[in-house]
Amino acid sequence: MMKPLMLRRCLPNGTLTVVNMDPIGIRRVPFIPSLDLMNLRCSQRPVGVRQASSTTRDTLSTSFSSERNELSKDILLEKIMSSSDTAEIFESIKHHLSIMNPSHQFNALNALFQLEKSGNSTISKQAIAKSPEFQNLCKQLFIKIHTFRTDDVITMLKCLIYFNVHPKAKILQGALKILASNVNELSLQNIVFLDFLLSDLQTSPLVEALKISLPIVFQAQYSNRVNSESNASLIDMLAFATRKQLSEDVSNKLIDTLVERNNIEYTERNAKSIVMSIANCKVLNSVHGILLKRTLMWISQNLNRFSFDDIEGLVGKLINKYVWVDDIFYHEIFLNSVIDYLIENQHSFNTCTYILKKLARIHFVSKPLLEHMARKAYENPVQLEKINPGASISFVASLSDGNYKPPHWELIQTYILHNFENTFMTSDKLELPWLKIALEFASLDVYPPFLYDKIFDSHFLDKYVREDNVLDYFQLVSVHQINQTLNPNPQSKLEPPRQFLMKAVEFHRARKEYPLLAALEKGLGGKQFVLNDVFTKYYHYIDHLIAMRKGGYAIPLQFSSADPSEPVFLEDIRATLPEGHYM
Repeated sequence: MMKPLMLRRCLPNGTLTVVNMDPIGIRRVPFIPSLDLMNLRCSQRPVGVRQASSTTRDTLSTSFSSERNELSKDILLEKIMSSSDTAEIFESIKHHLSIMNPSHQFNALNALFQLEKSGNSTISKQAIAKSPEFQNLCKQLFIKIHTFRTDDVITMLKCLIYFNVHPKAKILQGALKILASNVNELSLQNIVFLDFLLSDLQTSPLVEALKISLPIVFQAQYSNRVNSESNASLIDMLAFATRKQLSEDVSNKLIDTLVERNNIEYTERNAKSIVMSIANCKVLNSVHGILLKRTLMWISQNLNRFSFDDIEGLVGKLINKYVWVDDIFYHEIFLNSVIDYLIENQHSFNTCTYILKKLARIHFVSKPLLEHMARKAYENPVQLEKINPGASISFVASLSDGNYKPPHWELIQTYILHNFENTFMTSDKLELPWLKIALEFASLDVYPPFLYDKIFDSHFLDKYVREDNVLDYFQLVSVHQINQTLNPNPQSKLEPPRQFLMKAVEFHRARKEYPLLAALEKGLGGKQFVLNDVFTKYYHYIDHLIAMRKGGYAIPLQFSSADPSEPVFLEDIRATLPEGHYM
């Protein structure tokens, strides 16, 4: 038996009617829904509510077709758009899905997204996605998906991804296929936003194909379209171009356009985006520096609009790029503004160390910041016994760089040393730079006995010193020299095991270049007047040694140790010189 076919249409007076068609004949029956639809007008085309935007997935802008005035009388659409809770949308879907046109369906999906995202939902995101109303809505959207504009398909994809629709669902796959077939028609803005959406999707051949094609299409089209784009769009495109490592021409064109316009309306988001984008550029020129400087000046003047995490991220990125890439990333005004921000907002000692650690990489010292941190430490010195040792290291290293002892230093150092001692005694903590810690404290006239006891222990050094790492051995020798020469209460019996000192000697002897040697030998009259690779008893290294007799005349030095592997010591040479000779 054939099933009757039900058709709906609008009469000229606006009344919605239902026509039942069956084998017997045609019968027209008035349709009276539970919702007052007497004034409902049927729309022939879906209307998208979002102009594609790459700012964030939450930013939508409503766009209406030429039928806007007509649609404004669409009671069902108005009910959907005015809903204040997702439950109201579900009610509309439950009772009226069968009469919804594509425009109603699209706006219902988008309204669910908007309400849930803004927190105006009594139903969880997971419950929404699993509900029969949502699943039935997706089925209907899939049937008509080919009728939607590209902008609307992208918005639909955004909503589906947000609700964690299964990657293999027909509606999601259908949206991806339509976008893939129309990829060459996408606007630059749509390309950027679609790429952002794809990053949240499980990988698949279709997703990967789109990810590959989007940068190619962008690069092919950018030159003819850039000038017509807004500054906000250009900034998003710059982030896309640098993240995808497109050709230098693309990023240069975008930066040139922004610099020439010189009318950016900065926000926290786009200012941060510009800095990160320039930091991701592989090749830099003067124009990059101009845009970066302008942006950092704005950030410096508006730091209170940023979160601490954002500020920390910017400082870290800039300093890392300054160290490894280019001087354009050094901006003293910005760094000083960050310090003012920390002080004015009374950030804690521990919080300040996150910034201080980064500043220490470039030996940037701020006395006001150190004083602020000292005050915070003095207010609650017990915290210094519990904070991460890395925070204490940053503080001590900055004091050492500035050769500065802040107020209450005697009290502060006691708690810091207690922290280190507890850490050291509990575990060796081999990841911490213990030799550097000893050197930093020594520059502040602090010589902790427990530290020397530990770092001169052979069992500790066997685990700590990395094989063939020159820095480790040279730092160990430096600590030994400090302990023997500067420590007012030297632990005279404490010194590193000799095999570690001899390893440092080997590293010194491995040096092959002596730029001054030839000139010294020629000036003094021969090789016999210059002795190389000499050490003091504390293993200070001397490149070249010259001995003089009275009157300033050089004398030959033909001194060597009995064992070639043993170093030649300055003290042994001095003992052989006649009275009146000097070195």
